[in-house]
Amino acid sequence: MHIDLNYYFDVFNGKILSNDDAGKKALNKAIKQINRITNNSIDSGYIEQRGEPLLTTVNDIVCEHAEFIYENTDGIEDGTIGSSVESRSINGVSVKYSSASSNSSITSSNGVYIKKEILDDLAWLGLCYRGLCRWVH
Repeated sequence: MHIDLNYYFDVFNGKILSNDDAGKKALNKAIKQINRITNNSIDSGYIEQRGEPLLTTVNDIVCEHAEFIYENTDGIEDGTIGSSVESRSINGVSVKYSSASSNSSITSSNGVYIKKEILDDLAWLGLCYRGLCRWVH
């Protein structure tokens, strides 16, 4: 699987990632994380073996996840995304996070924060399950 910024801008028609190292870093991180969630489907060649429709769909999912990473890097790193903490107070400064609306569409899978919608798409494709079922086809 080869996804780069050219694919993101030219084929996916992305508008969120920057065309620099930060955009490239988000895209590479998304590839690694989707690979982890799909139990090594990208690195194993499983997706390429299944043909162009699945490959295109997964490429687009990776791009969507890269946008999520790019837009939420700070929240992922400081723990406000995926956290059950609704507020914090440090040195007299209080911060309240809106728990229901911002975190309800985000979940964690194999240690990766991801939009539930993207994870549902991967599950619908049958790429999130361990075992023999996907290798037998």
